[in-house]
Amino acid sequence: MKLILNRAQPTGILGSIKFELKARIDLTPEEAELVKRYHVGKLILLDMKVTIPFT
Repeated sequence: MKLILNRAQPTGILGSIKFELKARIDLTPEEAELVKRYHVGKLILLDMKVTIPFT
C-alpha cells in the first residue's frame, strides 16, 4: 500500500487563506480484493473543516 498526500493553499472567497490536504492510497491486488470483499471502497475516513478566527 502506498499513501499519497497532496497539499494546496488556494485563495478562498474575498482573499481568505484556505489549506487543503488530500490523501489517497494505491493498493496491491491483494489489498484491493479485501476492499472489494468488505465493500469499503467508497468509505470516507475523515472529512473535516477547521476555522481559525483572526485575532
